[in-house]
Amino acid sequence: MSEKKTAEGHEYKVGGGISNGLPCNGVITPASNSAQVTSKTFDTIIIGAGFAGHHVLLLEGRDRIGGRTWTSNVDGHLYEMGGTWIHWEQPHVYREMARYNLHRDFVATSDVPDQPRSVLVDDDGEKQQLSLETFDKLADAAFKIYCNVDGEEGKMAIPFPHDSLRNLDARAYESLSVNDRLNQVRGSLTKTQICILKGSIEGIVGNEDFDNVGFFDVLRWWALSGYSTSGLYEFTEVYKIKEGQTHFALQFFKEAVQSRKFYYIFKTRVESVSDKNGSVTVTLGDGRHFRGRFLISTVPLNVLREVKFTTELFKIGASETRPLSVLRYPKARMVTTLGDGRTESSGSRHMIAFGRNDASSSTEDDAKSFYAEAREAYPDMPVEKVLWHNWSRDEYAKGGWCMYRPDFAFRYQEALRRRAGNVLFASADWALGWRGFIDGAIEEGTRVAFEVKNELVSSHATKANL
Repeated sequence: MSEKKTAEGHEYKVGGGISNGLPCNGVITPASNSAQVTSKTFDTIIIGAGFAGHHVLLLEGRDRIGGRTWTSNVDGHLYEMGGTWIHWEQPHVYREMARYNLHRDFVATSDVPDQPRSVLVDDDGEKQQLSLETFDKLADAAFKIYCNVDGEEGKMAIPFPHDSLRNLDARAYESLSVNDRLNQVRGSLTKTQICILKGSIEGIVGNEDFDNVGFFDVLRWWALSGYSTSGLYEFTEVYKIKEGQTHFALQFFKEAVQSRKFYYIFKTRVESVSDKNGSVTVTLGDGRHFRGRFLISTVPLNVLREVKFTTELFKIGASETRPLSVLRYPKARMVTTLGDGRTESSGSRHMIAFGRNDASSSTEDDAKSFYAEAREAYPDMPVEKVLWHNWSRDEYAKGGWCMYRPDFAFRYQEALRRRAGNVLFASADWALGWRGFIDGAIEEGTRVAFEVKNELVSSHATKANL
């Protein structure tokens, strides 16, 4: 078990109480690596991430690394609390996995050998136990119909999955909500197929109201996954990192520390950012100020408005910072569950669950509601404990992965990626490829890091010539 403990996450033991905070090796202690950091001016200040090579200051509100992805080791079993799955077809993730010699550390979400391979489909209380083969056939046919907007199963609409906005004609599909498209194809599907399709889409869009989520984002996932239902499953919910996402994140952090040009302060909120006279000043919640030639913000879109940017620096309106459908779980009704083998310590069945996007009143409400739903769905399977992270109440996330609303990407995505003076924005929430995934976070982080590095190198070379 990890000796470190983050303030985040909760555990409910049936028959016992609720404990707050879970073990996590990603907790950084001490929270800062330099008592003299307040007197320095840095090449780059980063909110929420880091890279080596120049004098860099990392500011992080949490007590751990990883952001919306982290792993908890409880009784010898690794529980992923966010960002669970990866795949070698997510190019930025695989590049870093290979670079850190972790390319052999992919493991599959495991089945339990002595359990039947079946899927429980619950359509408003009408339950069907389908064999996995039957479920896959029904799901595949339904998803192909849903995504076949062009007669070519989406390949003409999005011919380049990592550049989905290249085809301007696709804007017609981007104006549709998930529900709009569902209504278009409803007559071509059976009742069971509609139920399966809705359940599958809920897993993609974070169980948000289908009227609030853009169909185009579902079509993007389909294209990124090889225009296939099997790809959707394999690329997004099969393969994990053997030692957990936190272990992966630690590789980046350790590399930065080894540069000896890297400073960090955790457990510190950023209040404001000002870009004036060729440098950026960051003010923290405790009143401290830091200056840098550049600032890279990895703040999620739903939290971006919480940081006070100077007017001339930040010009995206308030209405444009709420485009997301967000994953919020566990809530009052459990929607989808996935079996993930047995726990290392007790051999108990491990289930990963996602819930509907409903508001909860308290941590205790989360635990009791989820327990009741699990018992209803699986009456023959005793529930021993529940571990979770409530991302909707997380002040540094305010939700999970990013899904755009209808008619958003063509209007605003490029604006979100655009730098403002000496401030650059790098978040998985506006990545071009696997947006909302770890791969998207690495894509954006390396993009702006490369841009800043080139400008720093260029300016140093100019000074040397003078």
